[in-house]
Amino acid sequence: RDSAASERIRVSALASDSRMVNIKNYPKFTTGKQHIKEVKLYLDVHPDNDDGSISNVWIMNPTDRKKYNNVEEDIDIMLSTSEIPPGKHTFFVQAEDSNGYLGPVSSIF
Repeated sequence: RDSAASERIRVSALASDSRMVNIKNYPKFTTGKQHIKEVKLYLDVHPDNDDGSISNVWIMNPTDRKKYNNVEEDIDIMLSTSEIPPGKHTFFVQAEDSNGYLGPVSSIF
């Protein structure tokens, strides 16, 4: 693609770790209420298949442009269409909290 003809698209989401989760039969194992640490956007690759060699993965940013510091963060990223091959695609988003727990994967086609 001609980079001069590329456009920009915005991908946005809300990452939240505001709910407390207790895993049955593990009363000392609780998660929830930690700060969001990082949110990744994947193009056409499910996060479970990320072996570290995937190039179409981006770190999303808090919309307030500050560091991640809340249990809920509005996040976004601007991508150039030149970074995305022509065709139909699926975006996957996954957040990680400050304790290292990965949240559920959300996707859109």
